[in-house]
Amino acid sequence: MLTCLFAVVPSNADIVIAGQLEFHLLELVEESLLCAENLNVVEQYLLGYDRAALFPAVPFEGVPTVVITEVIGTDLEGGDPADCAAGKQGNCGCCYRDDGCELWKSHCEVFLIVTKLINTIFTDKYGVMVSIFTLTSPLHDKAAVDAATREFLESLGIEYSFKGDDFSDYGYDLSLIFVRTGGTEGLFEELLPTLQGLSRQTILLLTSGKSNSLAASMEILSYLRQEGLRGEILHGSPAYIRSRLESLEVIEEARRFLAYTTLGVIGKPSDWLIASGVDEEVVFDRLGINLQHIPMEELLEEYSSLQDEIQESREAVGEAYTGQPTKVKEAIPGAYRIYKALKILASDYGLSGLTIRCFDLLTSVHNTGCLALARLNSEGIVAGCEGDIPAMISMMVGRAVTGYSGFQANPSSIDPESGEIVFAHCTVPLDMVSSFGLDTHFESGIGVGIRGHIPSGPVTVFKVSGDLSRHFVCEGELLRCEAKPDLCRTQVVVKLPASAAEYFLKEPIGNHHIILPGHVAAELEALLA
Repeated sequence: MLTCLFAVVPSNADIVIAGQLEFHLLELVEESLLCAENLNVVEQYLLGYDRAALFPAVPFEGVPTVVITEVIGTDLEGGDPADCAAGKQGNCGCCYRDDGCELWKSHCEVFLIVTKLINTIFTDKYGVMVSIFTLTSPLHDKAAVDAATREFLESLGIEYSFKGDDFSDYGYDLSLIFVRTGGTEGLFEELLPTLQGLSRQTILLLTSGKSNSLAASMEILSYLRQEGLRGEILHGSPAYIRSRLESLEVIEEARRFLAYTTLGVIGKPSDWLIASGVDEEVVFDRLGINLQHIPMEELLEEYSSLQDEIQESREAVGEAYTGQPTKVKEAIPGAYRIYKALKILASDYGLSGLTIRCFDLLTSVHNTGCLALARLNSEGIVAGCEGDIPAMISMMVGRAVTGYSGFQANPSSIDPESGEIVFAHCTVPLDMVSSFGLDTHFESGIGVGIRGHIPSGPVTVFKVSGDLSRHFVCEGELLRCEAKPDLCRTQVVVKLPASAAEYFLKEPIGNHHIILPGHVAAELEALLA
């Protein structure tokens, strides 16, 4: 645990500024988000394993302050809170001094974590908020336009914050630009650079169709496409607009879920993953995901420091323990110890997910990570195999949309005519199965593998490339599970459109793919746009 000075916020200030986000202190206090009971929020608000706590601080120049001090999950050296009380803080974007400050310049990562903490508090309490901004031609009668606006917005039956033509906090909430009249195309062209500086959200144009607003919106959207930017017109019945907004809120929640998360790469990617590289800068720029590389030796040291917990490990596998061969039973305590070691690393590094070069465990500890990954995934920590970074990122994106990490698996056989594909792997998230049994790891014949039974039903097969330049999304049906002796232990048969075979046989994105519950192609496509 590192204690890092982050910010001193005068309690009599009107606004806390965090990057492009603005939080009104009065609202924070009134809604019990910044108050005595909430000063320690380490346990209440978990950000994967990034956590932060708020504490009262020494008054600065006689002004009561709140300081965010305890930040877990960073690799930064902490500052001294006394420095801030001594007046050494500067213009860091969250306080009001402008005399420069070397102390703060090194704490950007802490800043991001705490920003996410505040994001999480607000999303927990309110969900994604909708803000409505307006574009209006000065040629139209203001009173008439305002009356039409009230009538239209009331008909939608949604909760929103009306911002009017003040775009200063555009992009924090789910932001809609209500094109109220025609003749606004030039206004939008002038406004666009400001919008791009504030947010990279897809530009959403709300229109009632009155006063040539739809025509203006279509011209604006055409301009956006010419500029290589994404946009959408929200137009139709109130019921349709409400439904579309609900879908967009899901995407915005997923975007916030991903922002500023840290995923761990424990050991290097397996040697056979020759087409599974990653562009870390692109991954952070587009998804907000940081990658933390952790030597395999750290996991082995943590593993060696622990003891086998015989009874606890038996309870962890429940009924699956009964009837297992001695070889599997003897491996369960060691497999469970791998789980505990990984969980400690996740906490120490503030990881929301990880991937591990798991085949190295076969020789170093004569066991497997299959049980550990199955449990971590079911507990909300994305956990992937073989050091496959693109697969881990795909799982994290899938979890942001569905709440499940997904089943990382290899296509084992493909029927190009029927579209049926057998996917298999030796681990599966335990929250995706209706039941599971234990076996040895397929390739090695040692350790503990998971034979899970995933219920039949709709699924989505998904994978992103390591530079996010390509992705594959395809909806299908999980038909049945199998238990063939010559494949990895969890085996599912998925029926996809026959055309999907062409992707797998001509232009696959690596070998591992992620099977997510439900049909969520539209949500994944929107999130990756």
